[in-house]
Amino acid sequence: MAQLVAWRDSFLGEDPAFRRFVLLIALVTAVPMLTIPVVKTVHRDTTAMLSILGLLTFLGGPGHVASTTWFYADPVARRHFWANPIRYIVAPLFLIVGTTAAYAVWQDQEPTRWINLIFAVWLLWHYQRQNWGILSFVARVTSGGSATKLEEAILKIAVVGGIVGGIKSAGFGAGTAVEAYGPQAFQLGLAITALVPVLIGAAVATNPALRASPLRLCTLVGTAAFFLPVFVLGNPESAVLTYGLAHGLQYLVFMSYVAGTAAAGEGAAPGAGRPGVVALLASVIGVGVFLTVCGDVQLVKEWNLLPLFGLVLGITMAHFVVDAGVWRLRDEFPRRYIGPAFSFLPAKPR
Repeated sequence: MAQLVAWRDSFLGEDPAFRRFVLLIALVTAVPMLTIPVVKTVHRDTTAMLSILGLLTFLGGPGHVASTTWFYADPVARRHFWANPIRYIVAPLFLIVGTTAAYAVWQDQEPTRWINLIFAVWLLWHYQRQNWGILSFVARVTSGGSATKLEEAILKIAVVGGIVGGIKSAGFGAGTAVEAYGPQAFQLGLAITALVPVLIGAAVATNPALRASPLRLCTLVGTAAFFLPVFVLGNPESAVLTYGLAHGLQYLVFMSYVAGTAAAGEGAAPGAGRPGVVALLASVIGVGVFLTVCGDVQLVKEWNLLPLFGLVLGITMAHFVVDAGVWRLRDEFPRRYIGPAFSFLPAKPR
């Protein structure tokens, strides 16, 4: 037992709060990565497996996007949003109205298919920025400093490989001129992805802090391998769901920390009236159900209301924009607002 505790502390650190965070992120990442291939191949028709898939899809998909509305319920965040209206009000409204109007005008025609491709590229980039945030957290706790530019470059190269390879295996660019180049894109994406282990080797060789922290190295490898399902799983839906739902569940872990801190009256400008975990759950369920229904392209086609699908795309892209600001911890407001939720983080070196 003593040896097990020593190994745990050497790998995960001695701070129980940090250990819990790492284990939660690892768990919610592993669940869809392991469950989706099983559901899609072995037990696809069983009621239990379909129920699990449905819950994961709801929480990791529309549910996590819906959770962003929690920020608009928080008076502390709202004051910051009104002080910075371009990012938090104008840009989200532009995206929501623009995509809804595009689907109203063009329906399921080539212009909206290009919008879908742009959305897919931005979506995967958004996923990897969150992975960069996880790696940055781990680097700060385990090494006392920031993750390196080379580590960031590795994650960027990995997501480019996933985007390019996904043109064929995940159906990115369907209905556009890009679709015809799917086989070539798959090979190019594979070649780009093949650079990743070489660069990881270079990072290990040149960075003593990376060699000294097995957790940091495992996090780098895991986040760099995030899009491997694109090249491994033959089913397009499985290829997207694995990493997509992992991302969404990770985000809900982050949001639960922030909502829990707000409810406890901690963080930026604490005070009465701040929403907590119950409000977060309400936003996930309430707004999430709306996004689920309106994001069902076959259903809204039957209703002859395809612009609702454009509305969901716009809301999701607005989620990208809002989160890119709220979670950017190098800025002063996010450090004061988000930082207290993650008390295990040391002060960032200047």
